[in-house]
Amino acid sequence: MGYITSIMSLTKKITPQQDKFVMFLVYGHDGEPCSQTEAAKLAGYADPGNYASRLMNVNEYPLVVAHYEDKLRELHSKYEQDLPGQKATLGQLRDAAKKKGRFADAIRAQEIIMKADGRFVDKRLNMNVKVSPDEAREKNERLVNIVKTKLAMKKIKS
Repeated sequence: MGYITSIMSLTKKITPQQDKFVMFLVYGHDGEPCSQTEAAKLAGYADPGNYASRLMNVNEYPLVVAHYEDKLRELHSKYEQDLPGQKATLGQLRDAAKKKGRFADAIRAQEIIMKADGRFVDKRLNMNVKVSPDEAREKNERLVNIVKTKLAMKKIKS
């Protein structure tokens, strides 16, 4: 069978079973994502392992693959937000958390908003240094003296 004949013999619409397969693949089942084989099984295919890979083969089922890509694009555009939209959503979450008395959540939302604006940068620096036992002892003694001095100052103030 030639290329033209094979293209001409392809159906122009996807079947309801193929649509079910795509829906399970994109949206999952019971809130859980599905593999191609699981989606084919849930859609009712007799040999899900075989059909799963064939249905996602653009040479065999181009309409199914195109439908899958359309549904993915639709899903991504539905939940896609720009920066002002994300900040507005975070602001609403922050305000709701404040009203419920969940201050840790409100603070975290505000922190994320500030990070998005570039007004808050979380910097951490870890340094690993080899210290001889004598140096470690000296540093420990200095820290103990600092603590003793602070405790003495507190006693004097009270």
